[in-house]
Amino acid sequence: MRLLLIAGNVSDIVGAGELLKDLPEASYLLADKRYDAHWFREGLRQRRVKLCDAFG
Repeated sequence: MRLLLIAGNVSDIVGAGELLKDLPEASYLLADKRYDAHWFREGLRQRRVKLCDAFG
């Protein structure tokens, strides 16, 4: 498990790049819709990680 703290007034997707580049080997990533950006999904796809939307 990895935790990245960013300022409360900053969009979650801003920190997603940091999480993506250091993501350990995984099959799934549980996140909410704030991580629904094309570049982020593409990075996960290249690593063969499936994004699971936590809040449907």
